[in-house]
Amino acid sequence: MSMPKRSVMVGVIALCTAAVFAGASLYLVQSIGAQVKEMRTLQETRSAQERRVARVAALQRAVRAVAKDALTLEQRFVAREQIVPLLEELESFARRAGVEMTITQVEARARTAEARATTVVSLEAVGAREDVMYLVALLETLPRAARLATLSLRRLASGADRWRADATLVLAMTRDDAAAAQEEAR
Repeated sequence: MSMPKRSVMVGVIALCTAAVFAGASLYLVQSIGAQVKEMRTLQETRSAQERRVARVAALQRAVRAVAKDALTLEQRFVAREQIVPLLEELESFARRAGVEMTITQVEARARTAEARATTVVSLEAVGAREDVMYLVALLETLPRAARLATLSLRRLASGADRWRADATLVLAMTRDDAAAAQEEAR
């Protein structure tokens, strides 16, 4: 082989090698580009899923907080089975205040379009003015969904520091009991 033929051969081999190397490089670049694109897609999907998981966790915390608040709120209402213990609690308030108290009436009222079902407790209390007022304060701050609907206070004619309070306490009933009272009213 002469030198020019050999140079041409080496040139052709070098050109072929360069072409193969260029083709392999192009293939690798495209392959890596596709993998990078797929990786970005996976990262975006993962980020979206992490955001969803964070939202679900936040919603779960919110639901737990609402459930706790709902339970706290529901405990402020009176269930039917709590009426007798509640009356006993009112009597213990009277004893603590040092007054004589008589529960004169307990009435369950059905739900109306404007109001929830209630239990109305009428009572009278007799004692020293300060003690009667203390009982009234206890009734007003009862940890229930309740209101003091009526209150009259008058001094007894006996001349001593003897006062009489007549009061009507209205207690809101739980939803289940409100529905039951409404059914019974029909």
